[in-house]
Parts: sequence; structure tokens; C-alpha cells
Amino acid sequence: EQKFGVMDLSDQGQQSFAPLIYPLDHGHKVYLRGRIDRVDSVELNQEPYLMVVDYKSGNQQFNLVEAYDGLALQMLSYLNSLSHQLKLKQQSAKIAGALYL
Repeated sequence: EQKFGVMDLSDQGQQSFAPLIYPLDHGHKVYLRGRIDRVDSVELNQEPYLMVVDYKSGNQQFNLVEAYDGLALQMLSYLNSLSHQLKLKQQSAKIAGALYL
């Protein structure tokens, strides 16, 4: 489990990724926080890759039309958080993808 934008000191030292920050009009901002179920890492041809895994109790499929319409943004937010964290830490890992399990 990997949190982002969460300030919870009860997790015995687990560091949260930075929140996703989206600017709005008039200087306002939206701070997005969440919890990624699992981040897997793999090395292929000496290149590091990361993948997001989201556990679901039922059969879940990613729907691009719903994501485009802003109705299914959970997985995209997870990928954006992971990508943002890699940039902040200047890590060379690449995003391999995401899946529901």
C-alpha cells in the first residue's frame, strides 16, 4: 500500500507521496490524496519499471470513455501520483502500466 497526499502519523513511519495539486482560478487549488493498493517494480533489460495494482472485489475494467468524461479517474490519479513522485525524486524508473486485480 502506498499513500499520496496523506498526513497520517499512525502508520509507523511509512512516508506518503506528495499530494497531486491542481490549480484553479483565483489562486485556489485542489489537493488530491489517495491510497494505491500496490506498486510493483520490475527490471527489464536493466531498466526499472513500476506498475500500479488496484484490488477490486468484483470484475472491474478500465473504461476510457468514462475516464475521458471524468467519471472514472481513480486509476489515472494513481498513475499520475506515481509519475509525479518519480519526477520529484528524479528517479529513472518508467511507468509500465496499471491493472485491476
